[in-house]
Amino acid sequence: MSAIDNSLLLLYKPVGMSSCRAVAQVKHRLGVKKAGHAGTLDPCAEGLLIIALGKATRALSCIVDQNKHYEVYAKLGIRTTTGDREGAVVERQDFTTPKAQTLDRIFADFTGEIEQTPPMYSALKHHGQRLYKLARANVSVPRKKRTVYIQSLTLKQIDDDGFSFDVECSKGTYVRTLVEDIASALGSVAYTGKLKRTAIGSFDISSAIAIDDLEPKPMPQSEYLIKLDKIYSHYAPYVMDAAAVRCFKHGMYRQILPSGGCFRLYNEAGDLLGIGGDGKVQARFI
Repeated sequence: MSAIDNSLLLLYKPVGMSSCRAVAQVKHRLGVKKAGHAGTLDPCAEGLLIIALGKATRALSCIVDQNKHYEVYAKLGIRTTTGDREGAVVERQDFTTPKAQTLDRIFADFTGEIEQTPPMYSALKHHGQRLYKLARANVSVPRKKRTVYIQSLTLKQIDDDGFSFDVECSKGTYVRTLVEDIASALGSVAYTGKLKRTAIGSFDISSAIAIDDLEPKPMPQSEYLIKLDKIYSHYAPYVMDAAAVRCFKHGMYRQILPSGGCFRLYNEAGDLLGIGGDGKVQARFI
């Protein structure tokens, strides 16, 4: 098993690069055939992008489900087609610089379970077509509201042009829409002038590496390669003997898996083979 099998790479995605392009760059630099990312970052956004390498792509759904943390700057008085600085200006409004107490009160209203209407500039599909492609063709279609959860909103700074804040939110949250909705509550319009993802679950941007710093052949002890064990650390370990491993590889789970919940399943060499228990397997990494 190579150094990057069953590993996650914590990458710092720069502004101006798409998430798909970042994955392609990682695959090229590390010589990896299979890779995927957990949670898209728009080209105009920067920050933490978790990339699963090799068989670790099978754990992406678990990572995507975790809360995201962002640093955000809301530019007041201007609304754009895309909700960020890349879009064309479609509306301008005069505004009064908000006070901290006002923003704190509005943030309280947006904390917890809220509803959002997905923006047209998103990757959601309508009759098989991506919304952003329809938007580029000046076509707008109805979108169903979706429920998301805002764990926390924390004001950082107010200036003459807008304000910055930190947000922790559930998967599926559109921060651009959140900025526009908060501005509407202020009686104005706004776009997302800066968006930086700082964490996904327990994975923090402080451990991320820039693309230009990637080495062609990372060693197992490289600090930016994270083993899958960390994702599933809340499950107890269970070591299978050679006979049980053979059964596991052939999908014969019922007789060899432990009972009493889910476990991290290892062979005697210490390789993580999967997650499962009670006759069922959640994920296989062989």
